[in-house]
Amino acid sequence: MREPITNALVVGSGSAGRRHARELRNLLPNAKIAIVKRSSSEQPLELIKHYQIDLVPDIQTGLQNGPQIAIVASPSSMHLSDCTEISKFCKFIFLEKPISETLESAYKLHHSLKAAKAVTTVGYHLRNSDTVLELKKILDRDRSIVYSSITMEHRQHLSLWRPGVNPALSVSGRKDLGGGILLEFSHEFDALRFLLHDVSSVVKADLGYSGAPTDGLVETSSQATLKTTLGTEVETNLDMTSMVFKRLWSLKSQHRTISANLADGLIYETFPNGAVNNLYAAKPGERDRAETAILKRFLSTYYLGLDPHCTTYDGLATSTVIEAIRQSATSKLSVAIEPHEQKDFP
Repeated sequence: MREPITNALVVGSGSAGRRHARELRNLLPNAKIAIVKRSSSEQPLELIKHYQIDLVPDIQTGLQNGPQIAIVASPSSMHLSDCTEISKFCKFIFLEKPISETLESAYKLHHSLKAAKAVTTVGYHLRNSDTVLELKKILDRDRSIVYSSITMEHRQHLSLWRPGVNPALSVSGRKDLGGGILLEFSHEFDALRFLLHDVSSVVKADLGYSGAPTDGLVETSSQATLKTTLGTEVETNLDMTSMVFKRLWSLKSQHRTISANLADGLIYETFPNGAVNNLYAAKPGERDRAETAILKRFLSTYYLGLDPHCTTYDGLATSTVIEAIRQSATSKLSVAIEPHEQKDFP
């Protein structure tokens, strides 16, 4: 058991950074917590001050307190430089997803953190979400089942993501800050790997760039057919243009289809005769519980030496899928994904 955490640093005052800072205060009631706010955008920071979290203008100032842990929730285009700077002084880092905005910078980040011997947790919170964990239990009960097809659909208009924030100025709508539907909704690609198998190729892909208030450069919709290492085809449909929120994953086998409605926290099975059997219903507050669980697991990498629940290798695997989708959409060809050998993590 290490010494108690007395100092923590959060980089980024956007919605993710504020959420993590508040939950850190709940988990570390006596620690000194600082949050880096270097953006000129207006953020609702009154609650941060209520939680007795200090605002600092840059990482250098935040590092003066000697933080034992750090959370990096800056725009993904800044992750490489932010983590490189922090990892010189702090070796336990929580990194918001996606790990970086391009595959090239994701590789650099992965190797930089490994060279610094930083123990890094990547913030794909669905790995700690009640509904996803229950779905994993269902799938793990019989790994011999072959799924003939899988669909993963996630739709929600950008203007509905963060009420009170101008979507056109948000990180999600700007290419220079690492926005766009592929990066923002990359949870689906990580979940596929977490639940089942790696992606071996992108069969085809189509990307849209309109229909939402963005800079016009980021992807606003993505339809991609993926193939897993076992040969299962996965249809993914992601978009930030639909005013109707929908997040539904379905896995079809010979005898039934298992569906997870993540919008409502429901899992059910449908049989060929049309009969439906409910398997699970999450209790209210699922998102908050996932936030608490992922940060508790992160703190356990410091206190107990546990391995990160989601590593930079996992984040790199997701970045590889995103890059292949972009290549396929541009070339209109199938793009193979070379298998990566996972090296030992520090």
